[in-house]
Amino acid sequence: MTEYDTTVGSWTAIQVYKHIDLETTPLEIKTDSAVGSGDCVFLYFYTSQGYEAGGVYLHFTSTLQYWIYYCSTSYTDFPTNPPADVNKVWRITKTRTSGIRLQIHCNDVEVLDILISDTTCSYSDWSTYWNRDIEKMYFDYSDTASDYYKLYSQGNWMPVKPEIDLETTPLEIKTDSAVGSGDKVFVLFYTSQGDYAGGVYLRFTSTLQFCIYRCCTTWTNFPTNPPADVNKVWRISVTKTSGIRLQIHCNDVEVLNILISDTICSSSDWSTYWNRDIEKMYFTNDDTASDYYRPYPGCTGLKTNWTITLETTAQFPVDPGTVVEVSCIDDNVTLMGDRNVTCTLGRDFSYQSEPWCSEKGWRQASEDTWVTRGI
Repeated sequence: MTEYDTTVGSWTAIQVYKHIDLETTPLEIKTDSAVGSGDCVFLYFYTSQGYEAGGVYLHFTSTLQYWIYYCSTSYTDFPTNPPADVNKVWRITKTRTSGIRLQIHCNDVEVLDILISDTTCSYSDWSTYWNRDIEKMYFDYSDTASDYYKLYSQGNWMPVKPEIDLETTPLEIKTDSAVGSGDKVFVLFYTSQGDYAGGVYLRFTSTLQFCIYRCCTTWTNFPTNPPADVNKVWRISVTKTSGIRLQIHCNDVEVLNILISDTICSSSDWSTYWNRDIEKMYFTNDDTASDYYRPYPGCTGLKTNWTITLETTAQFPVDPGTVVEVSCIDDNVTLMGDRNVTCTLGRDFSYQSEPWCSEKGWRQASEDTWVTRGI
């Protein structure tokens, strides 16, 4: 099981299906959803070959409820009420010592212990699925409750939907799919609360195509052909300085630069989703092309507080170590501090004296103190 490496610049392997042996090691899931929120856990189990092997749903209604995939046909209240704490750790266990038994603990309280059988299952074909060995799992992209997971008593907690601030740091994705392979990239964006916030699809048909989730309804050829290399690094950027702009680079070639708007979106509710802050992402199980991802390790713009008074002719993104010249937006003020600053990463810069713009007759004595100069 690959852990998410948060070191800037390092690539993280994408595992859409997480490896797990549920009959030897229980699975733990962290949630912080409130009862009555309507949030759901949607967890599916598979064999090593990818055949379905059951699953578990949890529903945060006015009472906490469960649904056993390929056994139940509706949600059911837990026989024992889960603890009232908002922060919960759910432990899911499957055993075969005496039939197929599913156990669920919540904050170490056993809330379900059920023998999966003809007696408890409304789904007639339950044994086809639950008799299979569970060796993989998948959190559905519509899961709104699961925050982290790990194997019981092992390793570190792993995010179900990794965090990313796409408006400050572009996302890079590595692929090695051939044109014509039919492979696809499916990456969805979410807010910190798990609400949909757009997404990007790429398709490797005879020509490379894109589709903007919650905007387009069909596949479209890129206006600029991506490079022919099989090994590709895609860089996805979203900016909102003047409208909502989506840019895609492939091996440093800009292949798409589009203003998401009523003009180009056929989905009428596009603004509901794309106006949200993008703070999480998820690669769905339809994704067959994405191999690795990372936050872009380059420089993406001036410091946010500088942009109020300072500007530059530099075209971001640029490589770390690039010297950027800044100037005051207002011609009637004077630039103080360094004119040339060095980008280190993202929106961070190194300098001897931080640049700022001064009105005539004033100078900055320190960061928080202002003094007059004789006129």
